Amino acid sequence: MKRKLYIDESGWGCPVGGVTIGVMTEDGKGMFRTIHTKFFQGDVIDMQRLNEETVKQTAALLAKSSYNSDKDFIYVCRGPFWGAVRKYFDFNYIRYKAIKIIGKPQTELGRKNSVYLKSLGVPVKRELGHGGISFTDHVKWLAQDNARLLIMKTGWEGLRKHYKDKK
Repeated sequence: MKRKLYIDESGWGCPVGGVTIGVMTEDGKGMFRTIHTKFFQGDVIDMQRLNEETVKQTAALLAKSSYNSDKDFIYVCRGPFWGAVRKYFDFNYIRYKAIKIIGKPQTELGRKNSVYLKSLGVPVKRELGHGGISFTDHVKWLAQDNARLLIMKTGWEGLRKHYKDKK
C-alpha cells in the first residue's frame, strides 16, 4: 500500500507573519517550514517570487520526507496558493491529486502555525490556524504598534486599507 502524503498551508488568510507549509502523513506527522513574511510584503505581493519560494520549500520538504514516487502518493491542497506547486508536479511527472485537506493533517498544520504566530508575539487564543483569532482582531493588534508592520502582510492592498482604518 502506498504512503499518503498531504501538502497544505496555514496562514495564507492571516494578516500576520508568513505561511506555514507542511508535508504530512494521515496522522498529521511530517515536516513543516514557514515561508517568511518578506514574501508577502511591499506595495503588492510579488507572486512569481512567492511561487518560486513555495515550490522550492515544498520540494525540500518532500526530499526530507523521503518521498518515493513508487511508494508514495501526494494529495495537495486544491487552493490557489498551490497552483505553482501543481504545475511543478505536472512538469516533473509527479503524480498527485488536488483535494481539500481536512482532519489530522490540517489540525496539526494549524497548530504549527499557531506556535509560529505565538513566537512573533501574536496573542494566541487556541492552537488552531491563525491562533483562533479573527482577521479583524489581528488587524487591531497590528495597529497598536507601528513596529508590528515588520510582520504584517503589507502586500495585500485591502489589508493596508483595513489597517489604516484601525489607526
